[in-house]
Amino acid sequence: MVSRHSILLFGTAFAFVTPNLSVADTVPVISLAEFPGASVWNEEVAVSGTYAYVAAAGPGLEVFDVSDPTSPQSVAVVDIGTTAGGGGVAISGNYAYVTAKNLGEGLRVIDVSTPESPQVVGTYNMGAQTIGVAVSGDLVYLANRWDGLKIVDVSNPASPQYVGALGGFNAYTVVVSGDYAYLACHADGLQIVDISTPASPQWVGSYATTGTTQNVAVSATHAYVADRSLSGPDAGLQIVDITNPSSPQWVGRYETTGAVGVDVSGDYAYVTDGSGFQVIDVSDPASPLWVGGYTMTGRDVTVVDSTVYVTASVTGGRRC
Repeated sequence: MVSRHSILLFGTAFAFVTPNLSVADTVPVISLAEFPGASVWNEEVAVSGTYAYVAAAGPGLEVFDVSDPTSPQSVAVVDIGTTAGGGGVAISGNYAYVTAKNLGEGLRVIDVSTPESPQVVGTYNMGAQTIGVAVSGDLVYLANRWDGLKIVDVSNPASPQYVGALGGFNAYTVVVSGDYAYLACHADGLQIVDISTPASPQWVGSYATTGTTQNVAVSATHAYVADRSLSGPDAGLQIVDITNPSSPQWVGRYETTGAVGVDVSGDYAYVTDGSGFQVIDVSDPASPLWVGGYTMTGRDVTVVDSTVYVTASVTGGRRC
């Protein structure tokens, strides 16, 4: 079934200051951009300057001009050479790093120095299905379903080179902060890997959820985990203290239905789930509070300055 996909931009310049909002209170949507695709699974969005880059089912990457957030415009579509399209996306400098969802197709490096005319300049293929991606300096970190973490040197974008790997878990999303990579690993929960020596990454700690860990965001000494349990004590947003990466400790949670995406900015966590888009006050991590939301089927969420970018589907669907 063909679905319509959307980027929804939510202004965050309004005040989330009243923790007792009723469920009827909603976050205002300031714009909606639709584009065709075949699946909502694993579509992500990254933002750089006045452009949003969406890893899209079908072609692979779609570029939107968001200089006017109330009227985003599609300016380019990049075919990354896979029938399944793109999965994860990260931006650094003049390059977009997009994972191909088909088994074994790995990473695409795309020159976006001219966003209206992006060009695929490099590839790195792997045996496992590559889903999540993060970039730090000249290194790209890849979350591999069934095959853990892969690290690739992209100092020469036209010829990415293997650096190191750590297997043993099913990785869906990866975030890098300092010397550590934090991976959302489905049934394997949150995994923390020391990447201070990229050629020899070392496992240091983990936190298990009872559901399927879909996504993770890191801010200061806490990891914010999106868990896709449909109900129960580990459903939704889980907040974990990572002060000691070798011994992460649960701090608090806010129960939502089937959380799949999460990002954090300041005192707020932004979560996409089966019920919609949720804004949660995490100023007290032990006691997070719902402060706003919007009903939809959300997928990925990214916060940049005063705007929240959300990928969604008009007809439904969610990450598995």
